Amino acid sequence: MESNKCAIVNLDYNDVAKKEQEILSKESDEDFSFRFVQRDDFKRGHLQTLAQLTVVGNVTQQEYEKRWDELFPQHADHYRIVVIVDKRKDMIVGSGTLFIEKKFIRESGILQIQPTEGKNQELD
Repeated sequence: MESNKCAIVNLDYNDVAKKEQEILSKESDEDFSFRFVQRDDFKRGHLQTLAQLTVVGNVTQQEYEKRWDELFPQHADHYRIVVIVDKRKDMIVGSGTLFIEKKFIRESGILQIQPTEGKNQELD
């Protein structure tokens, strides 16, 4: 029988953010950069990229920026939205979201939700 127990680690948010930046920089090259979404990414086609995957609707730049202001920075420890930017065109060609849910269960663990893959995964 499998155990439902998971290892819990105390994470320092600053250490995690530093490691994330290192990983994003390492994955970037002369043609593409991996980075976190920015408030002005509306003009880089962020929503057009998302529209290739799902229904976006008619969202204005003002609505986009309002939503960004609602999410960041106050919810940056829950939402990680990474975009891939084509440096030659200065356009977003990929986007992925990681949602991190802090729980009371499992010794106040952290649940990582990757909606694009349809999986939930506990961080350990």
